Amino acid sequence: PITWPTLFKDQPTHPIDLPTYPFQHKHYWIDAVQDTVNVEQAGLETAEHPLLSAVVVAADETGAVLTSRLSTRSHPWLADHAVHDAVLFPGTGFVELAVRAGDTVGLPTLEELTHEAPLVLPSDTAVTLQVIVRRDPGTDRAALEIYARPDNDPDPTAPWTLHASGTLTTATTSATATAAADDLTQWPPAGAHAIPIEDLYPHLARQGLHYGPAFQGVRAIWYRDDEVFAEVELPTPSAEQATSFGLHPALFDAALHALAGANHSQDHNQDRSHGDDRHDDRDHGTQTPTAHLPFAWQGVTLHASGATALRVHLRPTGPTTTAINLADPHGTPVASVSSLTTRPAPATPNTADHSTHHAHQALFHLDWTPAPTPPATPTPTTPTTQDVTLHHVTADGPDMTTRVRSALHTTLRTLQSSAGQEHTTSDRTPIALVTHNAVSVTDTDPPTDPAAAAVWGLVRSAQAETPGHHLLIDTDDHPDSQAALPTAAAHALATGEHQLALRAGQITVPRLTRTQPQPQVGDVPTPWDPHGTVLITGGTGGLGALVARHLITRHGIRHLLLISRGGLTAPGATELLGELSELGAQVRIEACDVADRDALAALLAGVDPGHPLKGVVHAAGVAANGMIETLTEEQIEYVLRPKADGAWHLHELTRELDLTAFVLFSSSSSVVDGPGQGNYAAANLFLSALAEHRAAQGLPAQSLAWGLWGDGHGMVQGLSDRDRERIRRWGMREMSAVDGLALLDLATRVPLPVLFLAQLDPVAIGDRAEGVPAVLRAVARPTVRRAVAGGASAQAGPALAERLAGLSLAEGERLVLDLVRTHVAAVLGYGSAEAIAPDRVFQEMGFDSLGAVELRNRLKAATGVPVRSTAVFDFPTPYALAESLHAELAPERGDDGSAARDEERVRRALQAIPLRRLRDAGLMAGLLELAGLGGEEARGGPVEDSSERPEVPDIDAMDADSLISMALGGSGSSSDSSSDSSDSPQEV
Repeated sequence: PITWPTLFKDQPTHPIDLPTYPFQHKHYWIDAVQDTVNVEQAGLETAEHPLLSAVVVAADETGAVLTSRLSTRSHPWLADHAVHDAVLFPGTGFVELAVRAGDTVGLPTLEELTHEAPLVLPSDTAVTLQVIVRRDPGTDRAALEIYARPDNDPDPTAPWTLHASGTLTTATTSATATAAADDLTQWPPAGAHAIPIEDLYPHLARQGLHYGPAFQGVRAIWYRDDEVFAEVELPTPSAEQATSFGLHPALFDAALHALAGANHSQDHNQDRSHGDDRHDDRDHGTQTPTAHLPFAWQGVTLHASGATALRVHLRPTGPTTTAINLADPHGTPVASVSSLTTRPAPATPNTADHSTHHAHQALFHLDWTPAPTPPATPTPTTPTTQDVTLHHVTADGPDMTTRVRSALHTTLRTLQSSAGQEHTTSDRTPIALVTHNAVSVTDTDPPTDPAAAAVWGLVRSAQAETPGHHLLIDTDDHPDSQAALPTAAAHALATGEHQLALRAGQITVPRLTRTQPQPQVGDVPTPWDPHGTVLITGGTGGLGALVARHLITRHGIRHLLLISRGGLTAPGATELLGELSELGAQVRIEACDVADRDALAALLAGVDPGHPLKGVVHAAGVAANGMIETLTEEQIEYVLRPKADGAWHLHELTRELDLTAFVLFSSSSSVVDGPGQGNYAAANLFLSALAEHRAAQGLPAQSLAWGLWGDGHGMVQGLSDRDRERIRRWGMREMSAVDGLALLDLATRVPLPVLFLAQLDPVAIGDRAEGVPAVLRAVARPTVRRAVAGGASAQAGPALAERLAGLSLAEGERLVLDLVRTHVAAVLGYGSAEAIAPDRVFQEMGFDSLGAVELRNRLKAATGVPVRSTAVFDFPTPYALAESLHAELAPERGDDGSAARDEERVRRALQAIPLRRLRDAGLMAGLLELAGLGGEEARGGPVEDSSERPEVPDIDAMDADSLISMALGGSGSSSDSSSDSSDSPQEV
């Protein structure tokens, strides 16, 4: 509870009544959405199946598609089927989907079905499912494929994962005959011996198969020779749904558990008879036999549906194959399988399996492609080549750390000198920064120069802050490239491709491209050697600690050396040491400044020779953000030391060692969207160039340019909620720790030295108000058509100016103000322009330097008018900024416009002044006199002769609009006010 008198102590406040008009409110919670929808309205048919929502059959009856959304929320019983840490959709579930799809096209027998990839159900979201049937023309067979992908994937072109494929056919008499011949009416079968089942599910859990109540359906098991018989039954909640299934997957899956139970019982008895308990997994967990899961099915026929209990007959037909017959409690056939092939389940927990799809979607690299053809007619605002200033970047010094500082400091001075022009000219002359071998374009390029590459990071940040004013051109030693520099600059201005590389005179441009890992990525050897030591810099920080745990639990690393500036004195370091040691690893945490070459050399010399250094993960880094105009050499130095200097020292000191992994943690800001992070982008691009430099020498190296980590890891810890919202608006989503570690595993098995790792939102990128950066054009997916927006916000550039030319001054200013408020709301994360008070000061709204830059870029893209980065300070309110833009877009003509503008300004100024202040300043009487009113009526007093004087409302009861209308010559009636008083700024 708030104690209002205390809160407003010593302030001139007093209680007021609530307004009499209804409150205006906006809901911030999304209304609950039901899991089911009326699919018939979409032209589909209801699938009438618990695992499927809709079905559409091709008009020519050549196939069908069945769709659904699956999650542990919509289907809670699926959470009871887990392998180690992951909830797996059961193999019997794929059979159920296949049989239902076969019924749709009149092919009820599943001839064969192979599991291509496990379908893991995330705990926090759903997966979208498609079952596709393609009928072979002229035959009684059809191909079947079952696909899925995360439901929250924003990319409409994101690939689907194939989880199962097979063939459907017509019912076969042999299957029916086989089921009928397998008489299960006598029960239990003659000669069968009962097996205890009390330890069945604990035994399976020790193998990593965790079955919840819905799947714990085994009630009894018998064996006879190599045959297994069992009774299985669904628990009550699932049994109530069974009639909607062909064969409930949990019931079918329980039938397969009997085989594991029989094998376990026989192995246990044999061990005891030999006096040997080495297979007793209760005492020797490492000796536990590997569990098996379904892999391939043949000849699956469903004879009856809706069973809630089964009699089961399992007959081995090979080392890993089994024939299955299922009957109801009376012995009547329910289903038969001519052959089920199983394969071992994962032997160790794989916490990242459910992120495999996300990892594939978040893996990118830079491709250099031929530059696009310039438009036939340049735009009127395109500067000519003669206007571009070429600045050749040099890097001087005896060693790499000196050279990189030389290049960055001189480039920063050039950028800041250029930035100074913004305050003296309406538009700056573009400047082209020319580097040499800063980027790797082709396989034949010489080793990349990390010092020159760092310049690209710095300038890319400047490009993000002030689009269109800086060009980047990299050249090689070919004479044609030097001769092509003017052409390249002209090309950049004409196409908006402000990052170019010249190779033998040919112009190429960078494009972020999704990386497609080689098939069977799991068979590629891991770069981590469990017999050696892995060094992690920044090892006690958030990401370093995550990687340390992951290397132990996922890759079996047993020797870790974690270093940071604080060592064991760093926050949480002691706890981390204890945690990692409990996981079975030998861990050292040492204090070491990686920028101190001698200290780092001494530390490396102390690595146990019995477990030599085999892997390096350089995750150290700090940030000292600043806009290019205000960035200092001290800020550059602060960031370079741990990131770039440390990486270079690690490179030199381990160059002669037999490393298997050298992984550098870089940042996406080195490639795109680094406003305010010029020094950080420079240091990180140095890492990418170093990885290419090492790779060219045959040394292990990989630079991973990470996007935004979530869960409080990485640099996200230093971001405000508004910062994170801005990054999401740019098209980058936070990745969870699990997703990030899965991505790390995938990336380190890709044979490329530099990768970009981020969960991108292609639609958000395509819909950027300030335009899509050229490097992201290959991944951008804009909405096909934008909705028609109200007012000027729907217009841009010349179109907006043309529209304003046909409007009155007041109408035009209102449109521009609407545009300004719309973009201010977007930058601040508000839902609509109505949330932005026109007279509120920008700095009071919470604008920081990045917000100011984003607003400037948005308005420049929307209006075509040059806008300074200091606009929110030069024009402190939306009103003031809108007036400035309107003056640029629609210059005033004649005295009428000036007079109208003055009147509008006076009206707005008076409207913004609380009535009490007018009265306290002694101005109220003067205003009323100007309006032809005065005396007692001005104070709301009585009128002596009301028949001769117009009725005047009580001044204290009037709103601001009514008072101003009266003061400026209106009637004083609130009905004459041109705007709703609730929209006007009021002091309360």
